[in-house]
Amino acid sequence: PIPCVPWQSQTSGQYQRRVHGVAQYTTEKNIMHMVCHTSERNAGGRDIDRAMVKHFISDLNKKFGCDLMNQENPNWKVINRLLTACDKLKKKLGLNNEASVVIDCLYRGDDYTMKLDRDQLRELIEPIITRMMFPIKEALVQLKTRLAVKSNEAMFHFVELIGGGLRVPLIKTRIEEMIESAKKEIPHMDNCIVRKTLNGDECVSKGTAYLATMLSKSYKVRKVNFYDMTNFDIHVVSGVQNKLVPVDIPAIPLIDVINRPIWRRGSKIPSTRILELDTKQAEQLIRTPNTPDNYVLISQNESENLNFGADTWLCKLYIEWEQIMNHKYAEILIEHLRTTKESPVILMARTGSDDLLGRFDAYCPILVSVLEAYDKKKRKRRKS
Repeated sequence: PIPCVPWQSQTSGQYQRRVHGVAQYTTEKNIMHMVCHTSERNAGGRDIDRAMVKHFISDLNKKFGCDLMNQENPNWKVINRLLTACDKLKKKLGLNNEASVVIDCLYRGDDYTMKLDRDQLRELIEPIITRMMFPIKEALVQLKTRLAVKSNEAMFHFVELIGGGLRVPLIKTRIEEMIESAKKEIPHMDNCIVRKTLNGDECVSKGTAYLATMLSKSYKVRKVNFYDMTNFDIHVVSGVQNKLVPVDIPAIPLIDVINRPIWRRGSKIPSTRILELDTKQAEQLIRTPNTPDNYVLISQNESENLNFGADTWLCKLYIEWEQIMNHKYAEILIEHLRTTKESPVILMARTGSDDLLGRFDAYCPILVSVLEAYDKKKRKRRKS
């Protein structure tokens, strides 16, 4: 094996922001299987806060004759204080039909009172709620399709709601209505109930901490086997005619790239994939003295989406020439890479629940007899 060096892209965390997600899973004793996972990047509790902030900023602009969200010089101090106050106001509206929050000395030394009722909040966040419903509908469609093939796969007892955005009663009501209508169409959901028994803000962080503790060598906890799944398509991307793919261009024409899928959306993890690279892809993977900047790219795309660009790159992969020169079978590797015309390199990719892309290794398919003959020749040289 020859380890490939991953270069982490600054945009690799783009799918982690403000996500409203839906996950379906089945549990056995100390085992959890992820069945389905859908998400919407821009529909979450923070987006509700931002919609409320825009509403109150427009009121402040009329009151003081200013432009607090000027693109060139926004007043971040006022905006951040409004964000904190809007979160408090949202929590109060979860318990009362009307609520108000007073902010001391918000602008020009004046106090500002934020007032809102549930009907006004509903008008403000209706587009966000509509976006929130999309992943739920998609998850129910996937579940129905899956159970049509494997009708005895699982029994559904409840739907657990988590997340700070669910403090808004309207969101919970919409989800309950959608689940009630789905019971009539999807098998094994007759007695399914919608509940909120977990702390919506803490349960995700606690689960993440527990998973991290299981992976740690310093702590011991009860082991739980968690089988996750990829929510995106993962590709190996290289350029045509030995041209490197630029990482900073927003959109790259498909005619200029060669893409090979590693994982499709819904693939189970932990898992291992083996990918045979042709001669041109292998040349771009290896950094030689003449081509010290070579690399291939790993992309993260939404399902069935083959648009590649700056926002899709997850990392670069490359093999340093020194790693080949310092290898035990350096002479054979160099000769193999120079003469082999078909699949000179096999890329082995491993992924696990501890990280999205865990490890890449490159292998050269060389006969054992060739290696044994080389070892014999090497031992004779040492004796002589």
